[in-house]
Order: sequence, then structure tokens, then C-alpha cells
Amino acid sequence: MPQPAKGSFTHWEPGELRLVRPEATAKDIEKDTDDDNLCVVHNLEVFQDGKFQRDDGLKFAGPIRLRLHVGLKPEIKRAKFRYYFEHFGDVAFPA
Repeated sequence: MPQPAKGSFTHWEPGELRLVRPEATAKDIEKDTDDDNLCVVHNLEVFQDGKFQRDDGLKFAGPIRLRLHVGLKPEIKRAKFRYYFEHFGDVAFPA
């Protein structure tokens, strides 16, 4: 999950998460070059009311469990999350 919001932005939207190259930087975001079709999210579900449910574009004020089904380029072994201008996490994909 992105860092807690400061200022007027208090909620976040899971559908805005992206997976990017591990070496992506803030400069890549400015140039819009860190989203190089590393993967495609086919399904995003959020855990609510004791079960995973389809993401309907809702916004959340804190942590929430997610389940993503993604398609990756075959050579991709690692990635990290991007939420607008913030990078976080480390995702490793099995061979």
C-alpha cells in the first residue's frame, strides 16, 4: 500500500497500482517511461466482507488485501509497485 496520505488526499484506489521495473525512478515517471508494458493486470480483487470481490473502482483510507492476476513478459523476474509518483514494494516472480 502507498504511504498514508497527507493533506487533502486521504484515500487511495487499488486500480491505479502499476507494476514497473525494479530500477524505475521518479525521473522515469516525469518522462512517463517506467510503464513499459512490463505486465498487464487482468483481474484485481479486494478483500471485503470476508471474501475477495471484484474491484469496482472504490477508494480506501488504509490497508486492504488485494489479489491480482497479471500477465508478464516471459523474461520478467522482479518488479515493484508504482502508485502515481510513489514506488514501493518488491515483487519476485517464480520461474
